[in-house]
Amino acid sequence: MKEGASGLGDTLRPHIFLAASQPGLRTGVIVTTTKRTYLLDLKSVLTSPIRVVRWTYPQEMTVKPRKAKEPGLLPDPQEPRQYHVGYKIEGGKPDWKPRSIWDDGKKTYIVYPEFALFECVPMLRLIGPNGPQLVNARQYLNVLIVDQLVARGELRMGSGEHAEVVTLTRESLKTIACPGDPDCPRWPQAAQVLAKKGVQP
Repeated sequence: MKEGASGLGDTLRPHIFLAASQPGLRTGVIVTTTKRTYLLDLKSVLTSPIRVVRWTYPQEMTVKPRKAKEPGLLPDPQEPRQYHVGYKIEGGKPDWKPRSIWDDGKKTYIVYPEFALFECVPMLRLIGPNGPQLVNARQYLNVLIVDQLVARGELRMGSGEHAEVVTLTRESLKTIACPGDPDCPRWPQAAQVLAKKGVQP
């Protein structure tokens, strides 16, 4: 048995040469490559149409790890989750008056009319035993996302006697499973697309 090679660089191919002095001889050969180890059981014959045996490896597919979807500011409408409904919205009829409120047990979502996509919305203040206080919230499209639950809040636009005021009060809440319930959140169409893609604003 002799070893040799042909080609250069990426075309370099190793060779193993075997010769038998007579038919009927048996031997075993171990061939180790960078991919696998082969155990060959060889038997010599007088004549054979096969004089060369070669094998190649199929190009291995590189599987890239799937990038985790980054969570968007609004929940994916197709992702199963529970919400609570039962908030009362009172006070006047300003153009910006919220049309619906949900919470998911951690955050509160206040949905304004579609025109709020292009306008400012009033600041939210929580109303508690110590009076009004500002709360951490952010507007995304026409949805105000509050980073906590709201028992009672106030939305105020303007000042003095001409101010427009809307109050939000948490009453007896009902838990709903979404998607599927008719009371599930109805995010703006643009928000639904961005939520599915996990796109941050």
